[in-house]
Amino acid sequence: REEILLAVPEGHPLAARKAPEGEDFAVVDISLLRYEPFVLMYRESTVRAIVDDLFRQAGFVPNILFETASNSTIVSMVQSRQCCGIVPYYYVRSHPEGVTCFSLSTHPTWEIVASYRKHAYLSDAAKEFIRLAGEFWGR
Repeated sequence: REEILLAVPEGHPLAARKAPEGEDFAVVDISLLRYEPFVLMYRESTVRAIVDDLFRQAGFVPNILFETASNSTIVSMVQSRQCCGIVPYYYVRSHPEGVTCFSLSTHPTWEIVASYRKHAYLSDAAKEFIRLAGEFWGR
C-alpha cells in the first residue's frame, strides 16, 4: 500500500502547517484548497479515480489547470508554484525542493502489486525484481 499525498508549493499559506522536520506528514482537509488550481493525472489513470473520489467526498469540483500522464510533471508544476497536486508517496519520498506535502484526512492509498500468470515461467531477473519491489515497498 502506498499513501496518496497532497503537494503544495513551498510558499503556499498552507505550507506553514507542515510537520516538523523528522516527523510524519501533517494532516490537512483537502477542502481548504477548494479555490486552488490543480494539475492532476489524466482521467483514465488508476490514481485519478482515487483523486476524483477525494474531491467528491470533500464536496467540490477541483479547478483543474491541466491533466497529465506523469506524476513527475505534477511535482514539477508544484515546484514552479503553478498549482497544487495529488501524487503517490513515491514521487515525493525524496522531499523535492519547493514542495510541501501533507497526508489527507482520509489517508487514501492504492495497492502496488506484481502479477503474473499462475504456473507461468518467471526468469531469475523477474523474480529478483519482485523481491526488490517487495523490499522497497515494505513487505
